[in-house]
Amino acid sequence: GRVFELLAMDVLLDRQMRPWLLKITDTVPNLQADTNLKFAMKEQMVLDMFRMVGAVQQQQHTDEVVFGKKIAAMTARWGLPSHSNIQMLKEFEMELQMRGSYTLLQPSVQEGEVNWKRYFTRPNDLMLRRWIELDSWSG
Repeated sequence: GRVFELLAMDVLLDRQMRPWLLKITDTVPNLQADTNLKFAMKEQMVLDMFRMVGAVQQQQHTDEVVFGKKIAAMTARWGLPSHSNIQMLKEFEMELQMRGSYTLLQPSVQEGEVNWKRYFTRPNDLMLRRWIELDSWSG
């Protein structure tokens, strides 16, 4: 079985609309909604959470043709990834499909965005960032 937990986070947005994480609490977030907007936001958040943990049935497969083309493009630009890296990219592609309406923060793909590297350091972030960038490149 899977175990997951919904956490409450306090985030502050600065003048440039950059998010600053203030705290994460382990108390159950308030899911009450007294307006239609709050209801729609919280409903989508819960649905996305269930989708991300695999509790909601959805089509979860990687299009092998598209995946193969992206691997070929990555190989042409940066060399052939190892077998374990190809497996990681396949899992990452599935995670991208499962994220629902969530925005990917790490690895950052927008130049000029907050440099999240100082907060998150993972050895494969450059490869994952390149993988995401392949979607925006033509040919």
